[in-house]
Order: sequence, then C-alpha cells, then structure tokens
Amino acid sequence: MKISLSSMIYPLRCLDETVTAFADFCSVAIGPVQNKSYSIEILPLSPAANDELVANEFLNYLLSVSIRDLLLDC
Repeated sequence: MKISLSSMIYPLRCLDETVTAFADFCSVAIGPVQNKSYSIEILPLSPAANDELVANEFLNYLLSVSIRDLLLDC
C-alpha cells in the first residue's frame, strides 16, 4: 500500500522508529522528501496478512510516535 505523508507531521526519525517496531510484520520503502512530504510503501511480510490492517496499524503507531515526539519538543 502506497501512502503520502507530510514530513512536518511525521518526521523521518519517527518513521524510522516505527519501521523498526514493525520489522517483524512488514517492510517499508521510503521515497525521498519533496515539498515537505514523502511517500512510503508498506508491504506485509506474510502473504496471509491483511494489507489494509497492517498499514492501518503501522500508521496508528507512527501517529503515536509523532505525537510523543512533538510533545517532547514542547
């Protein structure tokens, strides 16, 4: 599943943390940052996995990490 993300809301350091946390469940290809956004492609490792469910859980975790990161900077 390909998704476009804002680098202002989802810093790359938060994405890296999320990729590490989900390494057992999916692989993530990260596109270059352009115009303060980047694209990612989330590919579940198990052929039996629900692509949408894995992507949604990944994005929920990324949001949580990004919020925590933002609050720590305040």
